[in-house]
Amino acid sequence: MSATAHPECPVRTDLIPYEDLFVEPFYQLLRLHLLALEMERACELGAQTVRVVYAVPALNGELRGSLNRESHRDLGDNLFDVWRALLRKPDRFAVLDTAELVAPGARTSAEFKERYSHLTHREDGEARNQHQDSTQDCVDRLRSAVWVGRTVLMRVGCDGGILDQVGRAPDDVLRDIPLPELVELAVRLEEATEAVRRVRAEPGSAVWDRVNWDSVPDVRDDGAASL
Repeated sequence: MSATAHPECPVRTDLIPYEDLFVEPFYQLLRLHLLALEMERACELGAQTVRVVYAVPALNGELRGSLNRESHRDLGDNLFDVWRALLRKPDRFAVLDTAELVAPGARTSAEFKERYSHLTHREDGEARNQHQDSTQDCVDRLRSAVWVGRTVLMRVGCDGGILDQVGRAPDDVLRDIPLPELVELAVRLEEATEAVRRVRAEPGSAVWDRVNWDSVPDVRDDGAASL
């Protein structure tokens, strides 16, 4: 029996279509609550009650509005109210405004408060979505993401990678995989494809259009092909 079909599953599956649980951020919340349930059953660290505390800036309107299916919007007008409606025990879920971590009386360091002070600021009615790092910090972060992303994409998309394996698998093999796992794989591949498309179409093109590539030396050492 799958975790979501178990009578003690913390999330109700009768209010929205089953597959609508497997989109972000609902899927991650589902996983967290399933983990919390198992920790509670095992009395981990002596706990009798385990709650999921979702730490997020209260000003993050984009996250609050992450209702990606019509069934989500039928239950409420923001993520947190909808999620509570889906829980069998709503008291097992709490939202922590991360702005409290940088409030004057918070027990965090002055350095922490300065670095994350943007959590309490509002810009055009919405949360400021960018950290106030120096430009070089952002460049370093970008370069790190590039190298990690390149490695992952090569392993996923190369001959013999996961895409190749799934694409070549016969239908009867795929049908033997439990339905939740099939749905999760399909959803994650769709999300990955959309993420790559958005990087190439939006911020990626902003870099591409600004560089004179004829004057840029090839500093790669892994033999990767250019995008």
